[in-house]
Amino acid sequence: MALNFIPRNPKRKLAILLIGFGILLASPPFINIFIIDDFFNIFIAGFISSKTGISMLNALIFSYTILAWGLILLGFYIYPYNTLRLMNGFFNKVKNGIRIYINKVKEHPIYLIWIVISSLIFYKIYEWYALNVKFP
Repeated sequence: MALNFIPRNPKRKLAILLIGFGILLASPPFINIFIIDDFFNIFIAGFISSKTGISMLNALIFSYTILAWGLILLGFYIYPYNTLRLMNGFFNKVKNGIRIYINKVKEHPIYLIWIVISSLIFYKIYEWYALNVKFP
């Protein structure tokens, strides 16, 4: 168990907070109801870009993938229960979701077209944002 000096209940709450924030950051843009997570990712990417000098697009990809999954895995590591079972269940849900999506694309290719269109819209919004908003 990690962080043994913290009691079990606060450690569980901290782990759930990290997992929830990681899932919020990892969720794709314009898919969920809470649009605020896109602003979190853009703010974090702008901060990383201004402090490290990497491009905004690379920082945005970092905040959507590596940072988000790192928070999720850190939360699983801190969680005071059997995390191996929890992670296997979570990854099995993701695998089953991907299988269901692939089967839906095979039946109705319109689902793949919607993903491409939403990705292009996100890229155009990013281009507009990169041209019109300057970070300090």
